[in-house]
Amino acid sequence: MILWKFSAIFFALILIIGGIVWGLSSPALRITRIEVTGNSFLGTDEITSFVRKEISGKYFFLFPKDSIALYPKERIKKDLLDSFKRILSIKVTPQGLTALSISINERKPYSLWCGEALGDTGAPVDTPCYFTDETGFLFAEAPHFGGNAYVEFYGPLYEAGNATSPPSTIPVGSIFLPISEFKTINLFRDLLERIGLKIRAITALDAGDVTFSIREGGKILFNKKQDPMKLVSDIESAFRTELGDPKDPLTRKQIDYIDARFANKIFFKKKP
Repeated sequence: MILWKFSAIFFALILIIGGIVWGLSSPALRITRIEVTGNSFLGTDEITSFVRKEISGKYFFLFPKDSIALYPKERIKKDLLDSFKRILSIKVTPQGLTALSISINERKPYSLWCGEALGDTGAPVDTPCYFTDETGFLFAEAPHFGGNAYVEFYGPLYEAGNATSPPSTIPVGSIFLPISEFKTINLFRDLLERIGLKIRAITALDAGDVTFSIREGGKILFNKKQDPMKLVSDIESAFRTELGDPKDPLTRKQIDYIDARFANKIFFKKKP
């Protein structure tokens, strides 16, 4: 009697599981189309192929991963973000019962990171630079640019509170500086450019010191702890007193360096 009941329960479970597997395996519930939107640099075919691999196979050799009821949504998002550093954010949503929508927001190039130290003429041609977004996140190797398409950053990489990537390590996915420090430095840059001092490169030094290399060849030194608005106003006033109009390229060419790292003091040195 007990054996008969056990057999009946087991047979019922097999029928239930079989029915679920059959239902989930129905073509009416299987993902056959993947729509990718929002991508401009990343290829649609590349993303589509990646997602198809994510939903291939079965759970426990029974349940299809490409079923609209079972597809691994969070895993798809995580793996796409881990594999494609250009992706800033992503949405994965079903479209009906047989389609999946992948909506991508790509990172926008903001500046370049070109290594730990700036040479006399900038990054050598054979040294790769990397795009950063507006937070200082390195997301792709950049082609070589002529002119001043993007400002170049130099200095050791910062990652999760610790510096450092060895030079041999590919830095894609690294962080140049903590977000707050990166934004402070870029505020300094924006304010300096408003008064006429165009910046071609920025080097983060020890103890919070930063060097701005202006396009005409001079340098400006300051510390990240200083107040950007007040300091740039003081630099402009001192510049006009010592040299003249900072918007005049001939005047800017006179600069060897401007040292503004010390409280209430700004030191100028002219080129010989």
